[in-house]
Amino acid sequence: MNLFKRLFSKSPKKTVDPEAAAFLKSLLENELTTTEMQQAAKSEAGPSVILTPAVPLPTKNTIGWFGGAPALPSELDWPEIEGTPLCFVAQINLAELPQNIWSGVGPRQGNFAFFIHPTETRAKVLHIDGLLETKQGQSPMLSYWFRNHHDKRPPVNTHFPQWPVHLTGHVGELPEPAGWHKGNAPGFSEPFKNEEFDLANPAHQPFDETTLDALIELIDEVLERRLNSTAMFLETKKLRDDVACALNALQAKVQTAHDRFLEIKEGVAPFRETFDRVGVLRYLQALNELTFGDTNYRRNDEEGYAEIEVSTGKLIQYASRFLRILERHAKYAYLDDPEKLSEEAKARFEIIWAFDAIHERGGMSHPPKGHIYTPHGPSSPNEVLLELPTSDLLGWIWGDMYSVIFTIARDDLAKGKLDNIIVDITN
Repeated sequence: MNLFKRLFSKSPKKTVDPEAAAFLKSLLENELTTTEMQQAAKSEAGPSVILTPAVPLPTKNTIGWFGGAPALPSELDWPEIEGTPLCFVAQINLAELPQNIWSGVGPRQGNFAFFIHPTETRAKVLHIDGLLETKQGQSPMLSYWFRNHHDKRPPVNTHFPQWPVHLTGHVGELPEPAGWHKGNAPGFSEPFKNEEFDLANPAHQPFDETTLDALIELIDEVLERRLNSTAMFLETKKLRDDVACALNALQAKVQTAHDRFLEIKEGVAPFRETFDRVGVLRYLQALNELTFGDTNYRRNDEEGYAEIEVSTGKLIQYASRFLRILERHAKYAYLDDPEKLSEEAKARFEIIWAFDAIHERGGMSHPPKGHIYTPHGPSSPNEVLLELPTSDLLGWIWGDMYSVIFTIARDDLAKGKLDNIIVDITN
C-alpha cells in the first residue's frame, strides 16, 4: 500500500518513485500474463462436463453428489491437513465420466472425493474404490465456507445438504443461464421478496417440530422488539399529541397481540414435541389473523418533536423472514424425508431449487468462469478437476461469492498422484 501511495502521491519534483513504479509494472505484467492465459484456455477449450444438482430428485442417472457426507472405505481415516480435519464437498463417480476430458488422462473407475480445509484454500482429493460406506466426519458448520447469504441465523444442520448431480457433456466454458439473479430471469420472480407470507398457504406452513419452533421463536422476537421500541419512543422522545396517541394505540394493539400469542404458544406446545399438521393447523389460522403495527422514526423536526410514522397490518407479515428459514430446513427434509413436505411446499420449493441448480452448477475439465492465476487448459501443464460455484442451494460461499477451483498437474493425474492439489478462489 505504501508503494501505491508513493507512486500516485503528488510531488513537487514530479518524479516517480522507482521502487513503486517497478512494483506496479510487475503487477500489470502479471495481470496481462494471467489474462492471456485465461483467453488461451478459453479458445483452446476441449471436452468438458457440466454437473447440475438434480431437481426434482431423480431415481437414477446421477453421477455423484455435492455436499452431505462421503462414501468411503471403512478402514480409511477421515482426511486431514497438518492435523486439521477437512470438510467434504463433493463425490463423483469416475466411471460415468467421458474418456476425452482431462486430455484423456486420469482414472475412469472408482470415485473422486473432494475435501477442503475449513479456513484455508488447501484441499485433498481421494481416489476411492471397492466397498464404500457413508461416513460422517468433520462438520463444516464452523467452516469459513459454510455461511448463509441472506440472514444471520446459523445453519440449520451440521452438514451441507446432499444434492445428487446430473452430468451433461459439453465443450468450453460453463454456459451462462439468462437471468443470473433471482428476479431477473424471464418468468421467475424473486420468491422471497415478491411473495406475501400467509399461513393459510400450505406451502408457507411449518412441517415439523423444528420449523414450528422456528416460527414461534421468530414471532416471539418480533413482538418483544416492537413492545420495547414503542415503549422507548414513548419514554424518551418528545412527541406531539397525535403521534403520542398513535403510539399508545399501537402499544395497546401489540400488547393484545402478544397476550393472544402467548395463548397460541401454549396451545401449540405439545406439537413442538410431537408434530401433527392437522392438530397445529387451527393455531396457525389464529396466528394468521393477529393484527400488529410498525413504526418508522424519520427525524426530529425543527422544534425537537420526533416524526414517527405508525402503520398497522397482520402480525405474520412482520415475520416474513420465516419463509427463508423454512426453505433452508425444507432442503434437508426434501433430501432425507420428502414425505414431511406437503405437495404445495414441494411444488413451491422445487421451482426455487431448480432455478438455483441451473445457476449454481459445477464443471470439470473446462476453463473456469472467473479469474485464477494457476495455468490451465490444453497448452498448460494443468487440468481443472472440478469447479464448485457459490450456492444458495448448498449454503456455501467461496471467497466473495465466486467459485472454488481444484486443479492438478496433468502428469500427476495421469500417474494417479493426488498429493498436490491446487486450490484457487476465482475473482
